[in-house]
Amino acid sequence: MKLPIINLNGTKASILLEQQIQVIQDLRLALGSLAESTPHGRDYPVEDSYWRAARQEHFARMIKVREILLEVESIAEHCSDAVAARGFEDSAVL
Repeated sequence: MKLPIINLNGTKASILLEQQIQVIQDLRLALGSLAESTPHGRDYPVEDSYWRAARQEHFARMIKVREILLEVESIAEHCSDAVAARGFEDSAVL
């Protein structure tokens, strides 16, 4: 994964961090919505194996979103470290 290279000509680390925090919040909301939409057997009356397959697909989707969330959290941590290294001036936006 390529992390942003914090530099004077680029976007401030605090702004990059704010952006990543927003994405993290959005992904957590998406995970909550996905959890609420877990397939239930009553909605798949054909046969038990059909419902189980739908659940497996659903949980695979949730795993993908969690993987993305972990990546974004890594980017946010990197940006947070940069904010801390640059001192109070750059973090005042937060």
